[in-house]
Amino acid sequence: MGQFPGLEGSRRKVNILVVDDDRGAVELIQMMLKVRGYGVVVAYSGSEALELLEDALERTSLWEPLPIDLVLLDIMMPGLDGFKVCQQIKQDQRLRHIPVIMVTALENTSDRVAAVEFGADGYITKPFLPEELGATIKAELQVKRREEELLRRNLELEAIAKIAAAASTTLDPKRVLSMSFTALLECTNASAAVVYRHDESKGELTRVLQRGVQRPDVLPIADGISGQVFRTCVPVLRLHISHDPEMAIESTDDAQVEAYIGVPIQVGGQSLGVLEVYSTRPYGFVERDLKMYQEIGERIGVALQNAEIFRRIQTLLLKSSALAKGDLEKLSLTQGEVVA
Repeated sequence: MGQFPGLEGSRRKVNILVVDDDRGAVELIQMMLKVRGYGVVVAYSGSEALELLEDALERTSLWEPLPIDLVLLDIMMPGLDGFKVCQQIKQDQRLRHIPVIMVTALENTSDRVAAVEFGADGYITKPFLPEELGATIKAELQVKRREEELLRRNLELEAIAKIAAAASTTLDPKRVLSMSFTALLECTNASAAVVYRHDESKGELTRVLQRGVQRPDVLPIADGISGQVFRTCVPVLRLHISHDPEMAIESTDDAQVEAYIGVPIQVGGQSLGVLEVYSTRPYGFVERDLKMYQEIGERIGVALQNAEIFRRIQTLLLKSSALAKGDLEKLSLTQGEVVA
């Protein structure tokens, strides 16, 4: 079975799955594609191609593009022919956005019609020039990138909305964080998370919640990555942190923590604390994730601020009631709460 090349870097190659039972034709197409910088995955039957795609789905999270970007699919194959393979790809919600270009040696109008009916995105007839193949692939990949961008943005907006909704269901600050955490780990590509809040009286960051990792109870504001995020209100992305002595992060399970994002929890440019999220994948986060998590930090900040305003209003109401009734003991307690 074929392998997925070029996955060792954060910017992997574009990988094309070539499906053809003719090994000579496969070698020729491989040569044409590799000259243009594409990675090539090969399947010599329709069933093998579907197995490769299923394997790609299993190793890829919802937030990541599949390691197969386009399928170059021969029509005439024994067993499962190209039409049936294309049909199965396009009927699968997880795969249907992958472009499928049908390839045949027959100049046959009925084949072209059938290719469209089975959901193919393009059609090319053997023998073809390298320039023709390259132009066809380039056009389909451009469409795919636009679709992936839209899908990704929809995922981000859905995640932000769910986390904001979870944070807004309560006016208890502790429950705001707890419910935000649950939604964050369910809806995003983070595998662990930590929240630090600013302790103004001590001038430090105090850990109030963590899941999936073990972090210090207290962090200084003056130095360290989290202190930097708090001071500057600028998010930070770090990859391969398992090899970074500055990022000694312990996971609560056997998985190695590999990627980190820190964003400020803020309201109106004022930092209330820091949200740290982690991934066990070396390239589990990308640069664009910074904006999403920063927005999540802002939504959590607003929810915390609303909870604090509600708490202070309750305290003032109790104080007013105590003053009206002359209850000095209750007045003393409410004054203590306001100071806190």
